[in-house]
Amino acid sequence: MFAEFCVFLGNLVSINVSGCRKLSNSALFAILRNSPLLSEIRMESTGIGIGSIPWLDLVIYHQLKSLHLADNSYLRDEVIYMFAFMFPNMQLLDLSSCCGISEDIISEVLKKCPKIQRLNLAFCPQPKLQQLDLERCYGITEKGVRLLVENCTHLREINLRYCCELSTNFVAWMIFSRPSLRKRMAPPHFRACDDDGKLLFRRCLVC
Repeated sequence: MFAEFCVFLGNLVSINVSGCRKLSNSALFAILRNSPLLSEIRMESTGIGIGSIPWLDLVIYHQLKSLHLADNSYLRDEVIYMFAFMFPNMQLLDLSSCCGISEDIISEVLKKCPKIQRLNLAFCPQPKLQQLDLERCYGITEKGVRLLVENCTHLREINLRYCCELSTNFVAWMIFSRPSLRKRMAPPHFRACDDDGKLLFRRCLVC
């Protein structure tokens, strides 16, 4: 019945079917086949991940920018990889509380979807980011890096070379706020004062 309903959704740009537990992989492909203008899909707390994947329907949807898939316990790496292939222009991906995905697939997603600006992995026990290279990401802000440092509790190395929007005080805050950090490549303008510098270098290799 849902597949038949989707036939009438040709002009849809956003859909929210969160909480519909019986909607699975087939429902997602029914939406995509019939709604070529979609830029946002919300399928939180559904049955996405259940059922076969219609490989003949694996086409690229350049217009899709936001994919909300929080609290989907059936999601696995192969399905996430498929989404990364199909939606290369994604800017937002919410996988919070998706316990079946691994840290390896997150790396693949970031490679295939370079435009991602918001990635939510809250309450995912497997993805434990340890290394992050942000060199030459000129537009990255202190707000974005602060969220990263606060949420990535296993982060050990971060490269911030040529990230000129980050202040010296913020770089020092980052080291003290994330004890797991052991190596940090600083922006070119970073200069710690003598007392602070000694303390920073004891806690984290700064280069």
